[in-house]
Amino acid sequence: RTLWTVKVPVELSSFSATLESATGASAKRVVLRWMTGSETKNFGFNVLRSRASAGRYEKLNRDLIPPRYDGQYVFVDAEVEAGARYYYKLQDVDLRGNLTEHGPIAIEVAAPQTFALQQNYPNPFWSEATSRFAGNPATQIRYELPRAGHVSVIIYNSLGQEVRRLVDRVQPAGYHQITWNGRDQSGKPAPSGIYHYRLQVDDEVVATRKMLMAK
Repeated sequence: RTLWTVKVPVELSSFSATLESATGASAKRVVLRWMTGSETKNFGFNVLRSRASAGRYEKLNRDLIPPRYDGQYVFVDAEVEAGARYYYKLQDVDLRGNLTEHGPIAIEVAAPQTFALQQNYPNPFWSEATSRFAGNPATQIRYELPRAGHVSVIIYNSLGQEVRRLVDRVQPAGYHQITWNGRDQSGKPAPSGIYHYRLQVDDEVVATRKMLMAK
């Protein structure tokens, strides 16, 4: 009797999902990691995502993820919503175009427990108008909402005068961020100096922080 050994294109050693924060950020993202035990005629990988285990999966990567000599891979899914549960599959593609799926694995993106306003990053920063000489063209402001509400993020100068209203709308619970490019409401460059930014939800002030726009 003859025994045949079928060699599959990819053998996975591990496939996991973790919820992490980017450097200098509070917003959560799902980081997928996988390791292969062996790869034979592997052309690359696709990452698939769904909101249901047996639901319709969408491809997240624009280009095929190429093979790595060490068999260790990382993929970041930054487009996730707080309070949602996601399912992920790996799809390997061999040199003939055959597709093989692995998974799914699941992870839940927990919603924030309290309102929070994070320190802007970078701080200090330079305005968009002078960024070609200085470096950082803008600054990111991140905040967390445990529930939906009408959100306002407002920039004030040192005299307490409103300079720019970055957000003024209803937003869902979750992790949010907005960019300020150092310009006022009319689009003109604001002068360098100390500014304050305030987070309000349903007309109640949540927090105020200070930042510096350098010359």
